[in-house]
Amino acid sequence: MGGLSSLLSMLCHPAPGLKFPHHDGSGVGPVVVPVSHHGEPPASDAGLKQIDALCENAPELASQLGALYGKHDGVAMSVLPALPGEDPMPAAWLLPTEDWDAATDEWTGDDMSWAFEGLEMYSAGTWRVIGGIAGEGTDIVLFFDGEHNGEPLAGKCFCISLDPVLGYEEVVARSVDSLLARLGDDLVGFLSEVEFCWTTASDEGTEYGWEPDEYLPDVRGNELLVEPH
Repeated sequence: MGGLSSLLSMLCHPAPGLKFPHHDGSGVGPVVVPVSHHGEPPASDAGLKQIDALCENAPELASQLGALYGKHDGVAMSVLPALPGEDPMPAAWLLPTEDWDAATDEWTGDDMSWAFEGLEMYSAGTWRVIGGIAGEGTDIVLFFDGEHNGEPLAGKCFCISLDPVLGYEEVVARSVDSLLARLGDDLVGFLSEVEFCWTTASDEGTEYGWEPDEYLPDVRGNELLVEPH
């Protein structure tokens, strides 16, 4: 199954959920928490033209992005129910095209230059922040052109964060299709790689990070199913 097909299939799961194992610190679990996925309407003509302009020298990348954004101009994956005082939180997301530039500008201002010291790759090609993962402010970066260490950068995806788990030059997907396959077929594996965590608390109120260990497409009738309060 292609990456886009994998992602679209996941968006159609009837009652998805994330399983969280027993947490030794809080004494909670194991539990299954219901989640939801949301795909935005197709990108506008302006959004698709933006993709074409960025992919001027990368026709395969243009095709993969066009296929995705022709279906959904942004996707929220595994939106977890809101905890007290907080908003519902997607575990991972792909941004609408109109948000790419603003999300990228947050990293390219003079006050953030320190984050890329010694990383020639980020000046070797055109890149945009196209998505993210909850926890530690992790963003997903996609390159549209350029070359680094003798290899083309177009289509490769990386993660950047103020408190990084992965190196800024550590490839997380070698193409958009591969990224969508990872998100659609192995979301928990991808989240584990970047150390995504939700929050649980002990009876005394101490909060802990909690990492899911399984994604389930249909949690109806699951004996571990809980509705967070």
